[in-house]
Amino acid sequence: MAPRIAARWLPNGQLIGDEEVVIFTRRHWFVLVTKYLFMFLLSLIPIIAYLLFKNVFTSFDDNDVWRAVVVLTASAYYLFIWVTIFTIFVDYYLDIWIVTTHRIIDIEQKGLFNHQVAEQSLEMVQDVQSAVKGIFPTILDYGTVFIQTAGARSIFEFKQVGMPGVIARTITKLADDYRTKHIHHNP
Repeated sequence: MAPRIAARWLPNGQLIGDEEVVIFTRRHWFVLVTKYLFMFLLSLIPIIAYLLFKNVFTSFDDNDVWRAVVVLTASAYYLFIWVTIFTIFVDYYLDIWIVTTHRIIDIEQKGLFNHQVAEQSLEMVQDVQSAVKGIFPTILDYGTVFIQTAGARSIFEFKQVGMPGVIARTITKLADDYRTKHIHHNP
């Protein structure tokens, strides 16, 4: 992603000094697909229930009151499904992790109306680990990156991101380079 486009997601909207965006990532696409697949399966429940009721109660379609209740209930159910699909997409799209040459930025959307941003200087990074658990995460190479820092927020988690090992090694190298450049050369 172009640095200028990635910079618009930064808390103040701009890079500091000679800072460059190195990593801009979201959750792996497979996580979104599995949640959507689950929602698709849930959307089949009213159809299956209608077909079962129609076969068990043969006069089901003849009763206007029952038909109205079924249509109203199914409409409310599908509205819930659509709102949930929208919420899943918003959470996926707005959960962003950015690593620059100076800092780590964790932007998390929690529900529709709660947005949390945390950032920490690379100078404060103490330990970086990655974890891949499960069959699909192993096959598709996605997992969680844990970043231990000395700041107020002691652990940053990049959840379900692609290539967690590469991201962890990159952050470790960036933190080492940052400390070498800014601490050892600026007494």
